[in-house]
Amino acid sequence: MLVGVVAVAAATWAATGWLLAEADQGILDKRAELRMAAIRTGLAVGAGTGAALGLLLAARRQWLSERAQAHHEEVAVTAEFDATERRITDLYTKAIDQLGSERAPIRLGGLYALERLAQNHPGHRQTVVDVLCAYLRMPYVPPEAGGRTSVEETPLVDAEASSGSATQGPDALHPVEEFQVRLTAERILTTHLRDFRDADAREKSSADPRFWEGMFLDLRDATLVSWDWTSCRIDTANFTGARFTDGANFAHATFDRDVWFNQVQFDKYGHFYRVRFGRRVLFTQAHSRRLNFKEARFCGMTWLSEVSSDEPIELEDARALLDFNTGWGFERQWPPGWTVSNENVDLDSSQSGCWGLLVFQDVSSDPGEISGPSDAFHRCDPATNYMSSGSTTGTTYSAPREV
Repeated sequence: MLVGVVAVAAATWAATGWLLAEADQGILDKRAELRMAAIRTGLAVGAGTGAALGLLLAARRQWLSERAQAHHEEVAVTAEFDATERRITDLYTKAIDQLGSERAPIRLGGLYALERLAQNHPGHRQTVVDVLCAYLRMPYVPPEAGGRTSVEETPLVDAEASSGSATQGPDALHPVEEFQVRLTAERILTTHLRDFRDADAREKSSADPRFWEGMFLDLRDATLVSWDWTSCRIDTANFTGARFTDGANFAHATFDRDVWFNQVQFDKYGHFYRVRFGRRVLFTQAHSRRLNFKEARFCGMTWLSEVSSDEPIELEDARALLDFNTGWGFERQWPPGWTVSNENVDLDSSQSGCWGLLVFQDVSSDPGEISGPSDAFHRCDPATNYMSSGSTTGTTYSAPREV
């Protein structure tokens, strides 16, 4: 403020002094008039200088005010973010503690708490999915295997078990109740991974708000009690070593990228009607009473080796993309007797590319038993990751490495 006053005074004094000096050099009769005009002009210069400084100070004050407001907003946003993260961490921690409870209702509450957390905070959805998958990977023996069919037949934990000398864990106390907990975990996954839109609709319309897009499932060695994956869409999934105790329904499901079914056991059936495998699908050393791939879509490398089925594997009206990416050097392995026709098959508008129809040729092999690749298989380049040995009709291949 003092600097502004000094500046105005200096400008007024300098302007007035210069103008008075000029006025003194004028005509003698008009010097008084010229001196008055010089004084007025000098004062006007001072007033203008003061106004300019006032505008400058006002602009600076506004700038400082805006900076302070922006800083306050940043602090508020940071504080809100920190509070939200603390709240999420607290909810997550409590939910995890509930999953470790010996009481099934508390474990169910933990599952629903995680579901709510993931629904309200999309950035944490993969973490919640990872937790649910980890829970399903925990060792579990279904009630049928243990000979118990109701909760009443399951004994309560005794004093010795409570003291820690007996086997602890959720499924060690109430297998039937643990069955319901696992069933709930599976249904939470399927509910939020279900997308009924086809490929065209995904570009034109938004997904259901409950749909969790781009998830990865790690269900290796999991025991899955009632797997209904109808119309679900997932990015990548690994079911290696999993057991489906009541069968598995993948009808109309979509795997955008890779999926592994190595050493999978379907106690009843594996239903893959109109499934779309977006890139690689690996079935090795898998067993099922029945496998249905009718009208399935194989968009990439397909490996069906050492698969056994009590009934013939169904591949009627299945299609395979003819110009799929072979950048890894991988080819396809179909069940004995099955091959892909090189004739392009027209599909609906949502399926682009050149597609070949899977056809069954009359061979001596039983289409329901796949003990290893035969002459009907597309051969792999020996230079790739697939290792082959033996004669032409008895060749065995090792499964590709999981990545």
